[in-house]
Amino acid sequence: MAEIIFRFREFDLQQNAEVFPLGTDTMLLGAWVQPLEARSILDVGTGTGALALMMAQKTTVNIAAIDVSEKAAELARLNVKQSKWPSQIAVSQISLQEFAKTNHNHFDLIISNPPYFRNSLKPQKLHRATARHDDRLPLCDLLHFSLLLLSAKGRICLVLPTTEAVHFIGLAEVSPLHLLKKALVKPTTSHPPNRMLLEFSKDPQAVAEEMIVIREGNPAHYTGQYIEMTKAFHFPGALGPAE
Repeated sequence: MAEIIFRFREFDLQQNAEVFPLGTDTMLLGAWVQPLEARSILDVGTGTGALALMMAQKTTVNIAAIDVSEKAAELARLNVKQSKWPSQIAVSQISLQEFAKTNHNHFDLIISNPPYFRNSLKPQKLHRATARHDDRLPLCDLLHFSLLLLSAKGRICLVLPTTEAVHFIGLAEVSPLHLLKKALVKPTTSHPPNRMLLEFSKDPQAVAEEMIVIREGNPAHYTGQYIEMTKAFHFPGALGPAE
């Protein structure tokens, strides 16, 4: 049974125990990505539908949201139906691999918070295993099939742990993709980066780099940088001391 656990400025997000929950990775990616002049958007591994909804808040273009999990697609459809944008977002239960084979459209923006634990012990619950391990969507497949779906001037934006991000950058270097933007994400001021936000396109340009710090102080509070970055989605005062 779904229950409201997070209230954004312009939509409510429901979750349940069968779908991997909204986390900071999704918040960061959704806040960081700018749709710009994209005429179509694809959200790969939509989960609760949060990224698709964040994009809908930023733009009026059509958004396709896909997830291989039946439970995730069901929950994403519920969240979309209850939002302001039920006709803007189309949710499908399908893998990226199958979607690329059957879909004949190209997308100007592809976004993803993909599964990423390639060599770690799998959690016991299947939904968490599917959401966080790459058996069903290895990074090489994410790159290959996203390229098939990307328009000539399109962009691919994703969030990954640093090790997997370096791996994906290496894969992209021997593909038609070029790294455009990279944001190193530090969980606190005293910790090294543990995430990267990445943006790629087929058009080579100088790489823009930045650093994002999520928490600071003792006890830890969200940084002014993070609050400013996510203010379009959070209510004022919603971000108190970070746990």
